[in-house]
Amino acid sequence: MMMKQNKVSFQGDEKEEEANVPTETPQINETAERELRDMVENCLVNNDLAPLLRMIFVDPELQRIAEGGVAAIDTLTPASVSLPSDLPPSLSETNASSNSTGSNTDPTTSSDKSESSIANKGGDRSNNRRSRLNRASNASKASSPPSTQTAQLAALQRALSAIATAQEMTVREVSAHRALEITQSVSELRGMTNAVNVVRKGAIEGSDALAKVGNRLSESLNVLADVTRLRSHVAAARGGVDLLRQVISQLQSVADLMFNKKQLFQAHQLLENTRREKLDPIFQILSLALDAEAASLERNNDEGRHRMSHHHHHPSTESKEKRRRSILDLRQQLVGLVTALGSAVEYLAISHLKEWFVAVRAAAGVVGLRAVRQSAIRRQLDLDLGKERQLVAAMLLEKLESSSIAQALLTSEFRQEIRRDTAPPFPLAMGSGGREGDGE
Repeated sequence: MMMKQNKVSFQGDEKEEEANVPTETPQINETAERELRDMVENCLVNNDLAPLLRMIFVDPELQRIAEGGVAAIDTLTPASVSLPSDLPPSLSETNASSNSTGSNTDPTTSSDKSESSIANKGGDRSNNRRSRLNRASNASKASSPPSTQTAQLAALQRALSAIATAQEMTVREVSAHRALEITQSVSELRGMTNAVNVVRKGAIEGSDALAKVGNRLSESLNVLADVTRLRSHVAAARGGVDLLRQVISQLQSVADLMFNKKQLFQAHQLLENTRREKLDPIFQILSLALDAEAASLERNNDEGRHRMSHHHHHPSTESKEKRRRSILDLRQQLVGLVTALGSAVEYLAISHLKEWFVAVRAAAGVVGLRAVRQSAIRRQLDLDLGKERQLVAAMLLEKLESSSIAQALLTSEFRQEIRRDTAPPFPLAMGSGGREGDGE
């Protein structure tokens, strides 16, 4: 509700003040009643009801006010009135309508007065009021009518009723002049209320939709993270598979060098290079995969304790356990294969070394037998040569011809055996075998 700025109006003209000096009534003089009304208005303007309460209940100056004593009124009311800047205009109209001068103030014009004019007139009004109180004091001293507390309270009630009536009239006037604006404001307020409700409803729906979108986005991010993790695992697995293929190919080459080409040293070198350059990275990849599977399995077990009431593993947990066992099996198989190839290389090397020792021993035996045979042949040769010399000596003693002696020597078994020994290797080997048999 709009309240007009209240202004305490006083009569500026001394003649009017002298003419308006009230005549004494049986209840309370007019001057005291007007001053009481001014005090009520000031209390309402200043939002301070302490003077009224003191006057009604405990103030001993009540009798002096009832008798028209101006000094008591002067002590109860401030000497100078400094009006606030937000003074409502309704009190000004009330005072103007109740004033005995009969001056009419337009409520619309009084509501448009500026605060600066009120501040400039404050000092003049306080001076006029003090002079008026002095004149009322002189008049009351001359008459000194009797009064009671009931009369004072009745005057206070009349002042409050007049102020309330003036305020009600002000409200009605303002409502009459501003009815269209009030209606528009009410309709705008209702429209704003409806708009606020619509906005609130839309905000609630939007928040719900946003929450759903956020949940879907969170799920999509989780799926994307899983896909990214799976992609990295697939890339690592692909690299591991390529390394595994290279390892298997090199192990096949090691086997070919061992069993087909009998190149054990080259096979051993290739196996060591494969173990150092290819197999160790594969073991590192498998170890990382094994650690990741172990961490994922432990996380799933922790989540399963809260989500599962029965005592069996979740299917994803079982699949991860299978993958973990597969990784361990693959690692064990690779280690076993490389170990088996290394053992095979060592076994073949030892086997070839034993065969070589056997061959060396056999060759040593053959060489020994050959040396024995040669010594036997030399001994037999010495014997044959001795017999031949004896035969030649006997022929010479018999004085045989040299041709017959030479013919006898050439046709002898000893010379034939020498010719067989000096023949090519194959016939010599056969002859040697025969000679060896003869020697034995």
